[in-house]
Parts: sequence; C-alpha cells; structure tokens
Amino acid sequence: LNWCLTAPELEFQLADARAALLICDADFRTTLSHAIEKLEPKPVVIQTEDGPAGQDLRTLLMKQAPHSTVPHDPDQTFLQLYTSGTTGRPKGVLVSHLAASMSRHAERMCSDFDHYGEGVMSLSAMPNFHIGGLSWMLIGLLRSLTCVLTADATPANLLALTRRQGATRTFVVPAALVTLLDMVAATDTPPP
Repeated sequence: LNWCLTAPELEFQLADARAALLICDADFRTTLSHAIEKLEPKPVVIQTEDGPAGQDLRTLLMKQAPHSTVPHDPDQTFLQLYTSGTTGRPKGVLVSHLAASMSRHAERMCSDFDHYGEGVMSLSAMPNFHIGGLSWMLIGLLRSLTCVLTADATPANLLALTRRQGATRTFVVPAALVTLLDMVAATDTPPP
C-alpha cells in the first residue's frame, strides 16, 4: 500500500482487497489504525518493529515453523497493486503466480542482467507499492543481490546510501537521476 495515502484512501483499498493481514512500520500505525476503524472483519496488523511483546515481524519470522510446499493454481492471484486512481477510484490490478513467474523467467533469460549476482549491492529507492520498484527488488533477490531499501529518494540520501552501502546498481526515475547528477556536479564530488 502507498504510505502517502490518507486513512480514507487506505480504507477504500483495504475494503476493496478484503485484506486479512497487514504488516506495517510503527510510523505508519496511526494512519493504518484510522483506516481500519470501520472495517469488518478487521485485518490482523503486525508491526515490523516495536509490536506487542513477541508479536513484531522479526520475532514471528524467527520462530521455528514447519515448512511444506503449498500447491497453488498458476492462475491464482499472487499480488494486488492499486493504480493511482487519477480518473476515479484506484483499481486493484491482479497479478497471477504465472505472470510473476514468467516475468522472473524472462529476466533470467535476458543477458542484460548477467552481471548481477552474489556480492553485488543494489539500492532501491522506488516504492514497492509500484510494479517498477517491486520488480527491481525481485530482480535483485532472484539473483542473490544484497538489496538496500529506502523510502527517501532525495538526491542527498541516495548519494549517501550509495557511498555508505557500496551500491553499484539502482533504479530511479529519470527526474531523480538528473537531480542526483546535478548535485554531484555542483559539489564537484566524484560519483561512487
């Protein structure tokens, strides 16, 4: 979900998706609480950090649990992303297991990504609630890259993260790239 949305906008999307489980950062909890006030049934909310004792995401993920393969239909919905809703209410775009798998398969077959592999550091500044940012992360994870996420796409932050983390790959929109290059040129600082 887009963390820039208001509680009523989120409420619409959560009701439309019939969300049962939400994972959120503590910073987002207040807005999310307002968004789910009227929803029935209420989705379960898990905070990434600082959740109720033993109920934060890290603690839950660290618990031992039996692993088993769960059969699924390739045409079953795997992901629902919402459009911007510029001409009305946002629409939930459904992505199937097959569509997501075929995208990853196409990327594996494309030689443009052959130099992406273990030991490479990737910086993702584009939001994962958008298919562009999410696809960039999936490309990196599929190829065993270390992926650094940030919600702050300001040029100063991108440059600082690139230097501090040693990122050698990134995906940003052209306007952000131009601004970043202008900042580097203005400070006479060589790029990483």
